[in-house]
Amino acid sequence: MTTYVAVFKSKTQLMSFIQIMKRFGAVVSTTATPTKAGVGCGISASFETRHLSLARKIINEYALNSFHSIFKVTKDGFRTTTSKII
Repeated sequence: MTTYVAVFKSKTQLMSFIQIMKRFGAVVSTTATPTKAGVGCGISASFETRHLSLARKIINEYALNSFHSIFKVTKDGFRTTTSKII
């Protein structure tokens, strides 16, 4: 199973991102920030692959200047792989 995690340096902007995503009908939830990120408020937004383009659009069009990165998280049984895509 693959999901994406958007990392922000600000909890306020993270919550704004989640609200905007939900307004557009995306399924999004909070999750722990990947250790590989090395920054952030400790909480990030997790969403499905089908919402990746929407997430990119929101990050580009809204003033979310605390955005740090998006990670692809793939879970295969007991193994989890995390890689930075943006």
